[in-house]
Amino acid sequence: MSTMGNIPYHLSTQMNMNIPIKEEFPGEFNFDLLLNSQGAGKNCVFSQELRKVFINMEQTLPLKFKWDPPVDGLWLRTTMVFSMDQYRTDPVVRCHNHMATNSVSNQNIAEHVLRHVVRCTHLDSIYEEISGHMSVSVPLGTPQPGCRYVPLGFQFF
Repeated sequence: MSTMGNIPYHLSTQMNMNIPIKEEFPGEFNFDLLLNSQGAGKNCVFSQELRKVFINMEQTLPLKFKWDPPVDGLWLRTTMVFSMDQYRTDPVVRCHNHMATNSVSNQNIAEHVLRHVVRCTHLDSIYEEISGHMSVSVPLGTPQPGCRYVPLGFQFF
């Protein structure tokens, strides 16, 4: 597999950001996202009716990802999208106050990551910007023996 810098080529090809799709689609691997019922606590609330998570800033949202068959080599790309259709093509951006380098939440954060609203706690996360849209790509690996999912933590700033 060829690479462009640190980003595998298949990740760096232009994603279609004209109209981001919000519909769930399990695809050929029956991909599924599960909310971790433990660990969110008072900082996070999920509305089943709205199908939305409400979380305090700078808190970690524990999620579980599973797919079948659990093959290796898959990547997960996460990007923020406005819920109202008329704004779906607009990039979700951080306000300038929250991007300030003197903010405690921005200490020891690479400059190219500061503009991202969503971050992943996985050490191999790759942060990209395409046409103003921010995304983070994460290698999924495979579930640990005896487990059917891969846990990942996401933070919102």
